[in-house]
Amino acid sequence: MIVPIYAKVSFDTTKNKPALGLVAKIDGKAIGFSYATIGEYFIGENDKIVTIIVLYVKSEIRHSLMGGKVALKLFKAVKQIAKKKKSSVC
Repeated sequence: MIVPIYAKVSFDTTKNKPALGLVAKIDGKAIGFSYATIGEYFIGENDKIVTIIVLYVKSEIRHSLMGGKVALKLFKAVKQIAKKKKSSVC
C-alpha cells in the first residue's frame, strides 16, 4: 500500500515548493518511501515538473524479488499524482 505523508521542509531553496512524500507499507510497516518536489521547469513558462529527490526501498526488500515491484509502485504513484497536478515527472 502506498500512503501519502507530509514532511516539514527546512531548506530555503525548497521552502516555497510543494512537496510530495509517499510511504510504501506492508502490514503497517514502512518498506520504502519517495520524496518529490513540484515546481516550474527552469526554461519554460507555466510548465510544472515533478522532480523525484529520493526513491528508497528497505535493503531486505530491495534484495528480494519484491524490491523492484515496490520501487515501481512508488514511481507510478508519483507519476499518477503528477498527472493529476498536470505536471511532468523528471
